[in-house]
Amino acid sequence: MTDQSDSHTPLRIMVVEDNKDAADSLAMLLRIECAHTVDVAYTGLQALQLANVHRPDVVLLDLGLPTLNGFQVAEEMRAMPAGDEITIIAITGHSDPVVIDAATAAGINLHLTKPVDIQHLLRYLSGSGLN
Repeated sequence: MTDQSDSHTPLRIMVVEDNKDAADSLAMLLRIECAHTVDVAYTGLQALQLANVHRPDVVLLDLGLPTLNGFQVAEEMRAMPAGDEITIIAITGHSDPVVIDAATAAGINLHLTKPVDIQHLLRYLSGSGLN
């Protein structure tokens, strides 16, 4: 059995971002650099629907989504069967401590502020942060 923190083990990642160019660019980078399987959702509702079907290992989640925001999406994902096994990483423009506390309370494991340091994210995805 292979540990998912092994850098050679592809992950099932979901990018949730309403900015389609940013979402598609990040997804393409993850596919090319790490050979991960990457799904993209442009809305919170679409993310929940995809999560029920594809069961992601990692969700890269924008908090400022319209309709269902990232906090709501994280809470709903945590309530899914095996939802506690998903690593949820907020990728957002908000770095206020109140927002970070709310993200943690919603079940988000890590908070990254835009613009994201891609090398840091890739190291996290291939390292012990996903155990």
